[in-house]
Amino acid sequence: GSSSPSVDLTLIHRADCIMSNSAEFSRQVAQGELSEIGVQVITDTAVVEITEDSVRLCSAGADPSAESFEIPADLVLWAAGSRPSSLLPSLQIPLDPNGQVVTDRFMRVAAAEDGVGKLFALGDAAKCGTLTGSETPSTAQAAMQQADYVAWNVRASLQNDKLLPFRYQDLGEMLSLGEDSAAVSSLGLLKVKGSAGSNLRRAIYAARMPTTAQAAKVGLSWATDAAFGVLRKALQPK
Repeated sequence: GSSSPSVDLTLIHRADCIMSNSAEFSRQVAQGELSEIGVQVITDTAVVEITEDSVRLCSAGADPSAESFEIPADLVLWAAGSRPSSLLPSLQIPLDPNGQVVTDRFMRVAAAEDGVGKLFALGDAAKCGTLTGSETPSTAQAAMQQADYVAWNVRASLQNDKLLPFRYQDLGEMLSLGEDSAAVSSLGLLKVKGSAGSNLRRAIYAARMPTTAQAAKVGLSWATDAAFGVLRKALQPK
């Protein structure tokens, strides 16, 4: 038989925990999955320098010239999050320090007086408050909810009708953790993980497709991938 070479994986994160914006259940499941496959997680640590064969690190907030250490590395993958479109600054509308468009609770851009009510923003590009004053997370489910309110408010503004203040409803979180594992939590009541979580996540994802044809296409793609996965495992040398 053949044996696969061992691989040492290290995850370095600047914050004091991974997935700080995720649900506690999702975070715990992800940490368990990483531990199970042998990934070493180093938190509260910043990257100072990446060389040809190592990564130099220091404690987050520390002076790297006074306190740093190195770990060997053959391959480094960098995940740096996202940022709003570079087009936004050219539009001459109010942006917050992160570059997001500032909106009111009706999703209107806080522009000049003659522009209020004529321009709306939503999704990752917008920093949207809610009726309760809390900020809306930059997630797909939030953007889909915002789209309904913006559609209503655009029509209402054209017809001098009453605008609706945005109300965000947290429906839960779905987190893919590999080919056949996921964490799904909703409303503090539903908590599913592993293979069952993966199947539930896919079912919910397909159900949220705009059309039946798109849902069928997604389902067929997943079924094909699953079939090839079973075949691939069957053909692997013992």
